[in-house]
Amino acid sequence: MGEQKEGAKTEVARSRDNYMSWSDDCTKYMLEWYIEKQRDKPPTFKWKAQHHLQCANDLNDKFGITATAKQVDRHFRSFKEKWKWIKLAKGRSGYGFDKVLNKFNIDKSEKSPSKLGVSSLQLTFLFA
Repeated sequence: MGEQKEGAKTEVARSRDNYMSWSDDCTKYMLEWYIEKQRDKPPTFKWKAQHHLQCANDLNDKFGITATAKQVDRHFRSFKEKWKWIKLAKGRSGYGFDKVLNKFNIDKSEKSPSKLGVSSLQLTFLFA
């Protein structure tokens, strides 16, 4: 049918950035950054791309990493999902934080093993 014009883009745009390993210090700083920003906001406040970009820039400056706004957003959303499970489980008897093992115990029926891949959620660095 038609020929491709010279100089046309032939690459397929990536929908996701590469995976990034998050250190405990970076994660803790990111969560504290979001908590600090949330304090002055009204209850109807929604996080937007510009906020994730600001957080990524602060993380990059402080730790010398190359986090993007999308990576920060995904990492933040994963924590929101995990805390949703914990909030649900805290209202049920027999669940709670085990200080000896540094684990928050949640029954297997309360969470999807395919998402977590473990029988209990490790939150050591948040409770330290």
